[in-house]
Amino acid sequence: MRINLLFIVLSIFFVAQSTNLHASASPTLTATPSPTTTPMSTPTETPSHTSTLTATSSPTATPTATSTSTQTLAISAYYVDCANGADNHSGASPEHAWRTLPRANNAALVAGDRLYFKRGCAWNGTLRAKWHGTLAQPILISAYGSGNLPMIQNGAPDGVSITGTHQIIESLHVRADAPSTDPHCQNQPVGWRAGFTFQNGAAYNTVRASQASEMTTGVLLARDAHHNRVLNNQLTNNRVMSVNTNNGGADDSGAWGILVHGSDNEIAHNYFSGNTAWCSYDFGIEGASVEMFEGRRNTIHHNVSVNDTTFTELGSSSALQAADNTYAYNLYHNTQHAKSEFLTLRGAGDSFGPTWRTRVFNNTVYLTGDESKGVSCFGGCSAQILELRNNILWVNNSAAFADAPFKESHNIFWKTGGNPFVDFRGFEMHAASMKANPLFVKPRRLDFHLTASSPARNAGHKASVRAGFTTDLDGVSVPQGKGVEIGGYEIR
Repeated sequence: MRINLLFIVLSIFFVAQSTNLHASASPTLTATPSPTTTPMSTPTETPSHTSTLTATSSPTATPTATSTSTQTLAISAYYVDCANGADNHSGASPEHAWRTLPRANNAALVAGDRLYFKRGCAWNGTLRAKWHGTLAQPILISAYGSGNLPMIQNGAPDGVSITGTHQIIESLHVRADAPSTDPHCQNQPVGWRAGFTFQNGAAYNTVRASQASEMTTGVLLARDAHHNRVLNNQLTNNRVMSVNTNNGGADDSGAWGILVHGSDNEIAHNYFSGNTAWCSYDFGIEGASVEMFEGRRNTIHHNVSVNDTTFTELGSSSALQAADNTYAYNLYHNTQHAKSEFLTLRGAGDSFGPTWRTRVFNNTVYLTGDESKGVSCFGGCSAQILELRNNILWVNNSAAFADAPFKESHNIFWKTGGNPFVDFRGFEMHAASMKANPLFVKPRRLDFHLTASSPARNAGHKASVRAGFTTDLDGVSVPQGKGVEIGGYEIR
């Protein structure tokens, strides 16, 4: 998979239009594996319309640190019911719910207010999350009742367009019909549809416990979207390509779980699978769990990705260079495709480089394809491009490649049958790294916990803990023993 300039231009264009502005499943794959972490559920009882919130704040008029003032603030809740609601209702209770997305979009929500969509319902169009909460009183957009998650579908170009601040958006399912299909390429869906779009200026928002499927990208974080969180979601079967041209070039792109242009965002505890286009003229198959272009200071941690063709590819433009992104405690495995890759980075000599100071800690990677790749760093890799520590890379083709020295230590490299291929040009693998069987519990059954005799035990570097990562993929405290384990799981 390659980053191409055309898809970047298109994604920025679509973001611009929607704000008054952007490996892999086979064509026959229909099953979506269950996530290892179930997204949080919301209560099935009906929330009350009005409640009170007591907020305390330190006064600015006096210097006394122990003095506080108390303010009681009313919180209103509104309901949307696709079957039994009516837009001339007050919306103030389930019995008097609104009916349509346009009415919900026109709600005059203030800090602390709540907007609930009825489970089992579906709406066509775009939900516009344009409100402004506060840190203490975020706007909550959620679900009520019982049944399937409320569905927002066929919004063009976005299912949920997020332009406000301090909003929590949870328990929604966003999908879309394919804008078009290419009959000359196995009916590959083509066009632009984004599930949850954090538009330029969106800040301090959270999307959690939700689903996005059948899109070009499940989540889009625009260039000027910052300090947002994407947590505990299922991002699956996003298979639409933004570009798929039979022109002999290399401009095909699309099919991502998350596309990141923004900065200072957190992407954690999500489940990815099937985010792959099955017919690309240029690449055969195309897609990624997390596509990073121009993003800065983003943290991608504790995610699980199953059979996506790529976990992450990073790239920069001439206008803005990707920098200071961190990947920690992610599990990525692909046993389905010949081609797969965990992480691609670039130096200044590549047309989409440099991607500065990427840190990669305690990830577990298991790729069995004959053309699989673990970590690839080219175009002038260096210590200013990549820091790679405490990772297990079981990759049957190329576990790691770098065309120049970078920060590397305390990694385990392996392949089925032994003798992993590690190609470090101009330098040797660090003495604390090893080519060794990590001794997973049952890798063929996709259990990547470590046995008690694993060489990963207590063999890691403290860099990950110093960076603030103190739990493993199971939520177990790190370290459990004398030292940090290599890989995503501690031995208990």
